[in-house]
Amino acid sequence: MPGTPSTARRDTDSAIEAAWTIVLATSRGAEAAARTGLTTRFALSGDGDLVPVGAGHPQAVVAWRAGAGWESTLPFTDPRRALIDLYLPITSATSTRPVTIGHLGQSLDGFIATHSGESQYVTGEENILHLHRMRALCDAVIVGAGTVAADDPQLTTRKVPGPSRPDGSRTTRAGLGPATRRTVNCGSSATAVPTPTTIASTRARRRCRWARPAGPLM
Repeated sequence: MPGTPSTARRDTDSAIEAAWTIVLATSRGAEAAARTGLTTRFALSGDGDLVPVGAGHPQAVVAWRAGAGWESTLPFTDPRRALIDLYLPITSATSTRPVTIGHLGQSLDGFIATHSGESQYVTGEENILHLHRMRALCDAVIVGAGTVAADDPQLTTRKVPGPSRPDGSRTTRAGLGPATRRTVNCGSSATAVPTPTTIASTRARRRCRWARPAGPLM
């Protein structure tokens, strides 16, 4: 029925899905838009890609501004706008203007993990979705070598639609830590396809062994 909580939830989910499609399209199109050196408005095509349109076009959803990046052209009342605005600073990154993002999840009392070390439970589902979206927009995800050794995180985008990178390839994992720490099992045991992993160390590189799946995809 119109106006029921279930209808409102479906409308919200639909707006989020539509907004995320636009965000992914801006990530794929940033390099090409930047190369033109022009300020251009874009609409979304039926296959989910951006197509240039003229000024004032009713279907325009974003604009690329030379030297600045993406900006939304949707009305502020559009339910897609908030999510799009959140990620456009990331998707405006190009090879000549890269972006580095730091993300930290902590509890209200300042902890990044529970006493048992179960850090995935410090934040909520909304933050996990946000984290997976950011992974989809980045070329690499860097975590501490200790995290790779202890948790062997997948660092994929399995919680949101889209590949692990907007161009279809997998995001590179990178572990940073002291040379004295031995990092093993560089491929996640829960991942069907091994995730490329780079270990940065102050000494010689160590060989990584890819592990076969030991259980269902989580």
